[in-house]
Order: sequence, then structure tokens, then C-alpha cells
Amino acid sequence: MKTLDFVNLLLKTNQPFIMKIFKNLFAIVLAFSLISVAHSCIKEDEVVLEEITYEPSNPNIPKIVFTSNNLTSEDFSFWATSSNKFSVDWGNGKKVEYPANSPDGSLIKGTLEGDVINIYTTSANDLKLVDLQGKKIKKIDLKNAIGLETILLKDNKLDNINFGTNAGLKVINIEANSFKTEDLDAALKSLHGKNTASNPGKITIGDGADGNAKPTNDAINFAKNIHWQVITD
Repeated sequence: MKTLDFVNLLLKTNQPFIMKIFKNLFAIVLAFSLISVAHSCIKEDEVVLEEITYEPSNPNIPKIVFTSNNLTSEDFSFWATSSNKFSVDWGNGKKVEYPANSPDGSLIKGTLEGDVINIYTTSANDLKLVDLQGKKIKKIDLKNAIGLETILLKDNKLDNINFGTNAGLKVINIEANSFKTEDLDAALKSLHGKNTASNPGKITIGDGADGNAKPTNDAINFAKNIHWQVITD
């Protein structure tokens, strides 16, 4: 008996069984397809920011790393102040060098070539101010920017941040992001305690109606007790 004749006979004599197999096979294929599509969407919408080694004195370790939901090949700019030349990897692994600038800073322009942007400096204390307001930033790592004094991150998509190694910070703005209460509490409790009553720091978190949730009074009081003005308007 030919193979084709055998298959036809099998289909005729075991039709309910064969149909059940095909239905199950179709269900399995469909499930895998849906999982694959869902995984692709997650990967497209959420870029994972890998843990950066804490080595602020190492010029090959970025001082600031962040992810943005802006489109690749889109022009991107931010304001920065650095006492020495620095470089930016716009997402393709290549560093573009920028000169040192005045205390007032300068506008840094580039084109996004990937989802993860890295800012490098030679010295750990070079970078003083970074203004990344309104840049659709979802994740940011500042741990190696130990000389940073001002970080402006208003109107982004952040849901967590840690200032634990940024002992020079004096001005912070993280309002209009996506912080939940517990994450905003953690951010406030990660602030350094080197301010004084006569020279306090200032952190702006918003009023709880701009995207961020409201922190607990405990977290606000913690920040105030170590001489931070917590701005909620």
C-alpha cells in the first residue's frame, strides 16, 4: 500500500481522533505564537538596564546610564555641565567627545542609535549638572556620578531611583514621573545626610497628582531631618 493511500485510509477510519490531534496541534502553535508576540512587545517597550559596576574612578565605566523611549535615529539633546571633556555613547557603542564647558553648562546634541545611553567622564567629579527633563526616560543609574550636584528629571517615566552614592547632590527634581509610594519613599531615604540647616538640599517630588504617588510622612520627615527641603507643589 502506498504511503498516500495509507494516510487517506487512516483519516477515514480515525477521523475523530485525527481531528482531535489537529485541534490540539493548532492550539499549541497558536499559544506559542501569542507568547512570542507578547515577548516581542515587552522587549520593544521595556529595555532592561543592566547593573553597572560601582567604579567611579574608572573612566571606562559610565558615570550615568539611562534608557529612553524616544525612537532610534531621533535627535536627542540635554543640558550638562562638566569641568573637563566628556563623551556620550548614543547607543551604538561609539563614544562622541564633547568639550568642557562653563559653569552654566551647554546643550549636548546627538542622535539616538540605541536604547541605552552612556555618559563617560575621565574624573569622577567632572560632571556637575545634568538636565534630562521630558526625555521619556524609564531607567537611570547615577551611582558613578559621585560629583553630581544637580539632576533634573522632571516629566519622565521613572518608577525608581537611588541616590545612595551621590553625596554631592544639592538640587533634585523627579516630579511628574511614575513613582509608587514605596519607590518614592525609597528614593527619599537614599538621600545623603551631608547637608546642614543653613545650607539644605532641595528635592522636588510633585503633589501626588502629576504621575507620582504621594510618599509617606515618614519618608518626608526622614528627608527633612537630614536637611532636605521636600517640594511638593
